[in-house]
Parts: sequence; structure tokens; C-alpha cells
Amino acid sequence: MNFIVFLFVLLSSAYADLHIAVLEFRQIDLQENSLALLLADDVRKGVIDSTQNRTSGGEAISVYTRENLLEILADQGKDGSACQGECEVEIARNIGAEYVVSGEIYLLNNEYVINLKLHETANGNVLGLIRFQSNSSKDLSDLALEKSKELILQYLTALDPLIQSEQYSDWNPSGVSRQLVEISTKPSGAIVMIDGKILCQSTPCKKEITAGSHKFHFDKERYFPIDQILNTEKKSSIHVDMEPIFGTITLKSNPEDVPFLLDKTKIKLPLKEHELDPGTHVISSDSPCYYAVEESIKIQSGEHIDKEIALTAKPSGIDVSTLDLSDTPVSADIYVDGKKRGQSPNVFKVDVCSRTIEARYKNYRVKQSLSLRVKETHKIDLKFEPAGFFERLSYEKPAIYTAIGSIVLLSATIPMRNAFYNSASEAEAQQLYDLNRATFVTGIVLAGGASALWVF
Repeated sequence: MNFIVFLFVLLSSAYADLHIAVLEFRQIDLQENSLALLLADDVRKGVIDSTQNRTSGGEAISVYTRENLLEILADQGKDGSACQGECEVEIARNIGAEYVVSGEIYLLNNEYVINLKLHETANGNVLGLIRFQSNSSKDLSDLALEKSKELILQYLTALDPLIQSEQYSDWNPSGVSRQLVEISTKPSGAIVMIDGKILCQSTPCKKEITAGSHKFHFDKERYFPIDQILNTEKKSSIHVDMEPIFGTITLKSNPEDVPFLLDKTKIKLPLKEHELDPGTHVISSDSPCYYAVEESIKIQSGEHIDKEIALTAKPSGIDVSTLDLSDTPVSADIYVDGKKRGQSPNVFKVDVCSRTIEARYKNYRVKQSLSLRVKETHKIDLKFEPAGFFERLSYEKPAIYTAIGSIVLLSATIPMRNAFYNSASEAEAQQLYDLNRATFVTGIVLAGGASALWVF
């Protein structure tokens, strides 16, 4: 297969210096794939008709057929209808095309809307944009053929200096007023066209525009295009707010550390302002720790949904008994995953995915891991063992803090004693003596308290 693709590209290059690829249409919330394929073929035919027996800058022009394109994309493991923007340019660049025509189709007010774009692959710039719409598939087919020719012919005249001077000159005679206009959109990054020609590749931008009325077209991926007639004679700025084709969702779960699927794709919650194409989407979770959930969410263009999903843990049970050092049953505080659940002996209802159980009795601790099954009660006998020194340090915090306080206070008496011997007056010496004695007594009391806490 690699040899066939290489041979095809080699033969094409031998007879044509310039290549144009027409990708399949990207569908937004549409199930009718046959219409998108039909329109892509019409656009491809329009591009072929408009480039037949023509050259651009002295270069022969060749258009990839669907069969050629699909063969090359399949060999590279790519799908031309599954990407947009930079991805379209990258695909065309990878298959050796200097220019790429791409499109998207969606429904707006019960009419099919088609956006056609022409990119050059060298730097990714958009050379042309055309939009058309209809509720008739026959009209759409005719328009696709007509508008694709218009898109290519405008591009060809922009490249050919002779045609440009006769039909599409940007030259203005002296005395024609021009206005410096700042153009912005929300969100930024939109392509702006004026009277059918690219004005700027990405907003915000500042351009000189001939004073008067002009047809402006604003286009951005995943936003509805906007067409406006604006008079720039007294305008120093233009701003438009663009409506998204998509909706957004903020999704949380309780608890949060549970895996979810969104339309069969793994996601990690929480999600904030996540973009979704219009239509119905399925959110589901099938965790071993919680009962399975599945919810359908219907979202429209421009709509925002806040959603929190509460999960119910699968239950299990533990029957806990505790024994002291002499194997005598005792009542101890029981903690499951660090949370106190009551006292032993007792039966506790816990989550099936609980990880640890701990019993606390006087200065003794015992802890072990849990492995539970749904709706089964597990017998657990916990026996206390003498705690080692370092183990006791981990939970005898009051005794440790008290001991540290006593050490600090007793240490402070040393510089006080030195200051006492070096005092300049009897009054100063008496003050230092009293302070040193009070500090020493407090330190001794704290030391005794720390010992009592440790022992008892």
C-alpha cells in the first residue's frame, strides 16, 4: 500500500505542480451522512471544473479525487471529516497538497447551513470563506457546485497579477478616504472578510478600510458565522459577539474520585465549561464501589448546564470484637478509613470499598486493611499489642507538644541566669531572678504533665 500511495503522488507531481485537496464535510449534530458525502462530491466537481485547463502562477493544477484522497488518508490512519482548523491544514500538508478545501454542515432554523473554507498549507492562512444555506437538498447540491467554483476563481484571480489588475484590484485613486478601524470579536480568533475578501486572519486586528458601506463576514470554528453591512466612514472600531454552535456543561459528582464515561469516552470529574455539540449525550459510571448510573443530557447551541451526580455506595458489613493484651474482651473506639463509627463490640454498616479499620483503647492502637464484598457481613477480631516507641510518637501528640514546651522554657532559663550575673543594678538583677524562677517552675510543671500524658 505504501508503494501505491507513493507512486500515485509521484505520478501526480510529474503532471501537476500544484495540488488541491477537498476533504469530506464535518457534520455537527447530523445523522444524514449521505447528504454530506453528496455535497463534498459537488464541491470537488466545482473545484475540478474551475481549475480545468488553467494554471496558477504558471503551475498546472491538479485536484485529488475522493478515491485518491481516501487511499492516502487510510494509509496514514487519518479521517478528513473528523478534524477542523489546523488539523485540516496538517492533513493536506501530509498528503502533499498546497491548498485544501474543507467544509462543515449543520442545521439552523430548519435549514442546512454550509461553510466552505480554502486554506493554503504553507502557513495555514485562510484564503477564502463562503457560506450558503437552503432547506432543499437539490438547491444545496447546485449551490455547492456554484459556490466552490466561486471560491476557487476568487483565489486564482488573487494569485494572477494580470487578472488581478483587471478585476480585483485593491488600488484606490488619490483622494478616496480611508479609515483605520480596530476589529474585535468575542471570543477572539475569528477570521474577518470584507466584500468577499480576507481582511484579517485572526481578531483582534487593526486595518485601513475605505470609508463607506461594506459587507463584513465573521467566521470562527464552532461558532455561527455573522454577516453584517457596516458603514466605516465614522467608525474607529467594530466589535461583534459570536454565538457558539456548541453548548457547555459543568459536571460534578459526589464523591469526586469516581471514573465516568461521557458518550463512551473516559472523563475525570469535575468538568468545568466543557464543550458539547448540540444533541443528546450520555453520562455513565459503573464503578465497583458504587451503584451504576446512566443519565441522558440534551443540550442546545449556546446553552449551559450545571449538573451534579450523587452516587450511592454499595454496602457491606463488619462485626467487630476487640481484645486487650490478655485476650480479655474490651470496648474500643472503632475507626473506618479514619472516621469514627462507634465502639466495639458491634456490627457496622460500611461502604464495600472501605480500606482500613482501626481500634483505639487507652494508649493502644491496632489497625488492619479491609477486603469486603457487597451485602456480606465480615467477622473481624482485633487484638491489641504493646505499642513501640515510634508508634506511640505517631498518636501521643499532646504529650509530645507539652514536652517540647517544657524543654523550650527550661532552655530559656540559661541565658536569663547569665544575664542575672551580669546585671548592672540590684533592681534589674531582682527582675531577672523572678522571671527566671517563674520560667523554670513552668517548665518543670509542663515536663511533669508530659510524663503523665505519656504514662496514662
